[in-house]
Parts: sequence; structure tokens; C-alpha cells
Amino acid sequence: MAKSEKIKQDGNIQYESMKTILEKFPEYIYISDPTTYEIVFANQKLKDITGNNLLGKKCYKVLQGKTKPCDFCTNDLILKTKLPHVWDHENTHLGRHFLHTDQIIEWPDGREVRFETAIDITDQKKIEKILKESEDRYWSFIETASYGFFIMDVKEQITYVNNQASEICGLKMADGEVLQISDLIYKDDLERARKSLELIASGTNVERPGIYRLKHVNGDIRTTEINTMPIYKDNLVIGFHGTVVDITLRVKSQDLLKEKTEFLDAVINNTTDGIFVINEDFNYVLINPASGRILGHNPEEWIGKKAGTHKHPDDEKSSMEAIMKVMNGEPASSEMRVKSLDGTYHLLDIRYNPMMLNEEFHILGMVTDITEKKKAQTELKKSEEKFRNLFEYFPDSIVILNTEGLIIECNTVTMKLFRQEKDNILGQTLDQICIMDKIDLDYFNQVINSVINGSRVERFELVCTCEDGTDKWLELSPIIQKSQDSIYGIQLIIKDITKRKRKEVEMKKKLMRFELEEGNLYLAKETRPMQSLEAFRELLTVGYPGTLITRESKKDYDRKLDFMFRYIKVSESNLLGSGITSPESITEIISEMPRGEAIMIDCLEYCISRIGIQKTLKMIQDLRDLVIDKHMIVILSLDPIVIDEKELKLIELETRTILHSESLIKLPEKLLETLRYIGSLNKDGVRPSYSDLGSHFDISKPYSVNFPLGMKPIG
Repeated sequence: MAKSEKIKQDGNIQYESMKTILEKFPEYIYISDPTTYEIVFANQKLKDITGNNLLGKKCYKVLQGKTKPCDFCTNDLILKTKLPHVWDHENTHLGRHFLHTDQIIEWPDGREVRFETAIDITDQKKIEKILKESEDRYWSFIETASYGFFIMDVKEQITYVNNQASEICGLKMADGEVLQISDLIYKDDLERARKSLELIASGTNVERPGIYRLKHVNGDIRTTEINTMPIYKDNLVIGFHGTVVDITLRVKSQDLLKEKTEFLDAVINNTTDGIFVINEDFNYVLINPASGRILGHNPEEWIGKKAGTHKHPDDEKSSMEAIMKVMNGEPASSEMRVKSLDGTYHLLDIRYNPMMLNEEFHILGMVTDITEKKKAQTELKKSEEKFRNLFEYFPDSIVILNTEGLIIECNTVTMKLFRQEKDNILGQTLDQICIMDKIDLDYFNQVINSVINGSRVERFELVCTCEDGTDKWLELSPIIQKSQDSIYGIQLIIKDITKRKRKEVEMKKKLMRFELEEGNLYLAKETRPMQSLEAFRELLTVGYPGTLITRESKKDYDRKLDFMFRYIKVSESNLLGSGITSPESITEIISEMPRGEAIMIDCLEYCISRIGIQKTLKMIQDLRDLVIDKHMIVILSLDPIVIDEKELKLIELETRTILHSESLIKLPEKLLETLRYIGSLNKDGVRPSYSDLGSHFDISKPYSVNFPLGMKPIG
């Protein structure tokens, strides 16, 4: 029974394909059972002329108006010869004269059927009648006919073509002019045309109409149907006449239909997605190879079988909901698990669409195997959750900036660090959620631009002030963020190193022989810079960045300071260089320096001489406010004899005295040297080992190390 059902389904599909093609033919076509005379197919053109629904009715009754089979029926002849039979007949029932071509073909269900095409030659027959009655009326009819007409002699000379034939080939014949058929018939078809003329002249049946290609004067090739008849005189063939129909567009349409059909077959058979069609009984009528590859089944074995028999029981409800929706004429989709041949379940995304086939409702299904995609999505979700947890609970602040520097994401630690809600952070730049000095901000922007342009930056430090006024030292590690090789932002891991920096400050204090606190101005009263220079050198030794403002040359101080420092010369003659000309300029330059800078000013006497004691005092007062805000250490060197005691007292009120440190008075110099070395390495983020110390100082590792009371190991 399954085989019978499959044959039936295949027959339906073939019938539908044949029906689509035959419906477009311009001739009258019908197909009947030669045994029962019942019509199994009739094209629309024949239905139009009969005005009846012909299917299942007797051909002799609806086409000839008879009550029994026609006495001129050709069924016996074509069943016997199995060859096409061409004949003409006047149908009095329809009132038309036809040229018939009958032949036996095999129907999709396996039986032999009669296939008849008929060309309406009523006009041609009328022409023959008119010729007998009136030659003038004959030629008038010929000239206005809707098809081409020609007359040709036995020498293959065309002596006449009507207007329609002239349009087909693009030639106009003058009176008395003749054309050779070689002028019109395409060269590859010429020999076949000549052979056909010979057979017609001998009275032998030929294929009618013949299909020939004609040459148009513009170079185009036209495909035509030519129906040729002999002209007799005294029982001799003296020429030929016939009709010409241009079927170029029809052939192109047929070729295009064939091409589209082949293309559609190729798509269906080669697509990676499964395609199937089920009828309203939910039986498969079509299933492509991809469906078989997905589930490991032979798709041909599924034809005629019930759809949905292999789905997972738990997916029954969602599957039926989608089917009911599509049965109501709406597209639907569902995801379901379907068992493959090896027993494993595949997760399939199935899209359903309603369609009509053989005038019956069917469902078209498109299938995509999303098993691996779902696994990947699940793994991706897990990975995203892990990343989100790692992101949120990472011990340091994580901030993601877009390429414009705006914060597009941050974790919980970021909110705690900057003491702001997330909504107030997102969409802001870093300097909008904390205050940075201009030099720090410029450096930050420079680093970000360098990273975007491909430079590698491990980490860098800057100082900022939070909204509540607290200062924080931050260590930032930038990481470029890409998506498909396109940069979309930068991730910043921000570590709060304020405690570490404060410890470094405390360590620096312990390593120095002078008590120098950040945020203070110190005054060294001396005729020449000695104590001030020694204190400044101490600051450079323990790692402070330093700036020297003086009237002396840099070479003089290079000999006294064996550390890197920034040099600014005070001079009225160097207006375009690094010199400055007024106390206001000194204050302005210092205001642009980074936090924590160590500064020595060795030019107060010059300032007093140039701008007076009052402006110099104001400069010192402004500097005091500035160094407090920027946690700087500024050392002033002044010869007290250049001013009186009252003026000196005013300066002393704004400054502190440089004192020796109590904590290091009793420490040996070698230990101080070791501590300074460890401190310098710590500043660079290095924790030295015993081997590092041994290599640097050429000493062996001790069995034990005893530290003075109150001191802890460093590094």
C-alpha cells in the first residue's frame, strides 16, 4: 500500500508539472483515456472554446456533440503504430476546422493515453473556400491574417509573403521580386527544411508544424512554426503554400520555465537546510536530501509516511500549536527535538508556510539543525555569566571606555572607588567623575590615544580627587577591546594604590635625613644654597620627581646633583625660551606641574630685587596654597641679609624650617643605602629578593636579619 501511495504522490507531482507547462501552450490540447474515452486533461484554451469543465467527460460527447465514439476516431491507429498521426477535420459541433496531431503517451500513473493538439485552421480552410469563390477576397483575407502566409515554387523561390510574414522576417517584397529560402531559413535548419519539402512533394507525412529558425534583417533569429502544404496542378506539385507563426517569445518562456525549474530543483537538492512538503493528511509528499543528511535517513523512504513520528514527546504541544497556526493560513515556527537514525536527538528550527499544490492544501517546511548552535549559545551564556561575575566581583575597578573616551560599562568596585552611582558614571569621561590636574589629564589622554593607535602600555599612575574631596592614587592598566578586528573601546583596570603610596611617602621620610612633609614650603636661610640643595638632593634620592628654578646654569647643578631633574632658568632676556620674568610666572608654571613634585627655588633674591618684597611675599603666599592642594614639597633658598628682620619674619610665617630626621639618626649609612635601593625598586613595582640585594651589594644571604625596634622588612 505504501508503494501505491508513493506512485500516486509521484503522479500528482508530475501531473502538476505537466499541467503548468501545457496550460501555457497556445494550441488546443486535451488528453483522454483511449479505452474509456474520458478526458483526463484539457488546457484552458480548449475549455474557453467549449465553455465546459471537460475533466472526466467523454471526448466524443463534449468535443464532437455525439452520443457514441466517432467513426473517424484515430485511437486504433495510434495505439497500433505508436506514431503521431496528423489529420484535419471540420468540427461541426464547435464550428471550427482543426489540424489535429494525435499520439500515444504514458500518463504519470503508468497508463497509455491519447495526447491531441489541435491548430485552428478554420481561417485557412475559409481561405481555400474563398479562393474558389473570389481571388480578390482571398488575397484580402491573406493580407489581414493574424499569422504569416507564404507561396513558394518548386525551385525554393518564395514568390509571395503577406504582411505578417514580412514582419516576422523584416523584409518587404516588391512586385515581381522573389526570395530564396536560403535568404530566410537559418543555415543550421536549411537542410532539414529542404528535406521536408521533398517529403511533402512526394506525399509523405511530415511533422507539422515544423519548427524552424528564420533570419530577421536586424540580425535577430526568430523561432517559428511553419505549416507547409503542396499546391497541385494537373496532379503535379507546382509549389507550396503555408503559414508561419512567430513562437520566439513562447520558446523563450518555455526555456525560462525549464531553467527556473532546474534552478529550483538544484536549490532544493543542494541546500544545507531541510525542505519538506506534507499534505493535509500530514504525509510527506516531498523531502530533500538535506533533510536526510540532518537525521541520517533516506529521504525517499519517508515519502508517503506520517510526519512528526520521530519528534520528542515533550515537544508535542509546541509542535501542534505551530501546525494549527499554519492550518489557519498563517506562517508558523517551532523548535523541536527529532530523533536521528543513530538514536540521538537533534534540535531543529522548523518554519512552516501554507501552500496549495494540485489544488489541495499542503504545508511547506524549512528545517535548520540548530543543535550545535544551541550548545554554543549555552556555552556562551555560561561564559558571559562567568565573565560578568568576574567583572562584577573583580577586586579592582574595571572601566570600559568607547573610542571617544566615554565610560560605557563599569563594575561595582568602580562605584565604591569614585563614590558615585552607576547611572552617574556611565556616559561620562574619567575626568568628569574625578578631578585631575591638567598635566595628569593630558597624560591620560595621550596614553589612551597611544593604545588606540596600537602602542602597548603596561600600566601608568595618576592622582585624582573624588567628588567628596578625597585624593586617590590610581594605577591604570589599559587593554584594547576589539570585535572582529575592529576597535570599539579600551578596558581600564584601575587599582587604588593610595595606601601603597602613603606607605611609600612614609618610607621616603624614613629614608631621608631631613623631615620634609608633602604640602609644605620650607625655608633655608643661607648665603649660598647648601642645606636647601642637600634637602633637594635627598628628595631626588628617595624617588621624588624634581624641578629646580634658578638663575644659575644647569651645568653648575649637574655637578652637585647626580639625579635627573627638570631645570627652569629665571631670566628676563629669555622671553621665548624656558625662562620666566615675573613671580606670577613662577606660580603659573608650578600650578601646571604634577602632584607630589619636589621643587627647589634658588632665585628669591633676584625676585626681590626685580619686583620688590611685597610681590615676592605674595608669590610665596600663593605657593603655599598651591603646594597644599598638590601635595608638593617646595624648598626656598634665601640669603637673610637682603631683607630686614620684619620682612624675613613674614616669610618665615609662610614656611617651615628644614630639620634633620630623628628616625634615621641612629641607622648605619650602609643600612640607609640598602633601604634607599629597596625603596627605588619598590617604586618601579619590583620586590627585590635576597639574591638581587646580594648581587647589587656583593654580599651573601644572611641566616637571619634583625631590624631595629619599630622597623619592618621592605620588599
